[in-house]
Amino acid sequence: MSVRTREFSALTWPEVAAAMERDAGVLIPIGSTEQHGHHLSVATDALLATDLAHAIAADESQDLLVAPAVTYGYRSRPLSGGGPGFVGTTSASAATLIALVQDVLESLLEQGFRRLALVNDVLPVPDAFVPKSGSLWKSRHGTRRAPEADALEAAGKDRHARAVVRGSR
Repeated sequence: MSVRTREFSALTWPEVAAAMERDAGVLIPIGSTEQHGHHLSVATDALLATDLAHAIAADESQDLLVAPAVTYGYRSRPLSGGGPGFVGTTSASAATLIALVQDVLESLLEQGFRRLALVNDVLPVPDAFVPKSGSLWKSRHGTRRAPEADALEAAGKDRHARAVVRGSR
């Protein structure tokens, strides 16, 4: 289906309503605000996650929108070359990040969207993130597991995994 834009935030509310009615999915990019040396912006992770989401959404047969990015991540760590010692690195606690993403997912579910996916371009992911996402599914759907739950759990256990899981139609 051809649409004016895949950028969720550029749509009017009637266009968002039409997307929801046709069962469009929503990709939510997540990327930290942190240093990347002297040559890249502190928004690199969010920009990469957003670009990845747009590349996925370019497959029009999937009918996916790209939501505004969550531009903060879990605490940047010195062992990964980052950390709070670099000006511009702005982190959130695991609880705050999980709560923010859960609120965004809840809001989209309440609007009627059913196909949601997080597109993360930065590690580490808080250990509680995947189980918390599972509890959101369970609260909405009883004991039924999302078809993608096993893949998400596997990706959450491997800190170096990159996974994009498409919702089932």
